[in-house]
Amino acid sequence: MLEIGVKAGLTGAVAKTLADKLTADELDHLVTLQMTGNDEITSKYLGLLQDKYAPEASSNPNLGKGLDNDQKAELGGVGSGTPGGWGPEDEENGRNSAASTVGKDIADGHAFEKHVVTQNEFADLGIKTKEQFAQHIEKIINNPSASRTLSGGRSAYWDDATGTVVIRNPKASDGGTAFRPVNGRAYFDNLR
Repeated sequence: MLEIGVKAGLTGAVAKTLADKLTADELDHLVTLQMTGNDEITSKYLGLLQDKYAPEASSNPNLGKGLDNDQKAELGGVGSGTPGGWGPEDEENGRNSAASTVGKDIADGHAFEKHVVTQNEFADLGIKTKEQFAQHIEKIINNPSASRTLSGGRSAYWDDATGTVVIRNPKASDGGTAFRPVNGRAYFDNLR
């Protein structure tokens, strides 16, 4: 929550205040919005939460200004899923969609050429194409053996079965990397 708030321009103190007061549903909705990648709607929702929990620091009296009806529905949390709100399938679909995008981005970047083609790290798994590599990455992101948040807005995912680490870096042009470190899980455990 702090990372999302600060990224959206909130001060650390205001972001902490919000983090301390958010309900589980509000936090779930915020994370879902963040995963969709629409920073405008995420920022507006944060403004709504700021108005609710830290009004003294707020400067967003009309959150819906400039949004079309679909964006307003997403902001309010009723744009998809079960009637009247987000359903469990929306969270899963959001994760799967985000993982699919991340998998494709990473497979289209340097990681495929370096780790699949040049170093042949995934040959024993039968991974030879970008599509296969992207699917492998998606499976790990959707069902990691372990995951953690790293510095700089990055996220890391570990898969025990294949010894693969996926590092998601939203600031990198290729979205991050995926490879099989020589020292295995110890590499993942030492990431910061």
